[in-house]
Amino acid sequence: MATIFLADPETGAPLAVMDGRLITEMRTAAVSAVATNLLANPDASVLAILGSGVQARSHWEALRMARKFKETRVWSPNEKHAKQFAEEIGGVATDAENAVRGADVVVTVTSSKTPILKGHG
Repeated sequence: MATIFLADPETGAPLAVMDGRLITEMRTAAVSAVATNLLANPDASVLAILGSGVQARSHWEALRMARKFKETRVWSPNEKHAKQFAEEIGGVATDAENAVRGADVVVTVTSSKTPILKGHG
């Protein structure tokens, strides 16, 4: 959840209180797209998205403006959601290890409380 609170800079009086969900969603993905544009290899073509919710969708939308990915791999704790999201975006659903192995850009947008990537291999 997010709330945007706008106050008058001189008096501090409240001017507006707005739902910040969409702004937060877009801002978070935009920052990732800027970072990808600046830090990823210019020929980056494989994207791995770990997650399948709101942030996964907004990141996919923003990142495809930063790079023209030839392949998108999706993993999610919920296999059904991963398959559905992958189908929607023209990607492929797979397990986490195969999603990231050889990927040029990896995005982790899941609220999973357990480790996803083990760091070996």
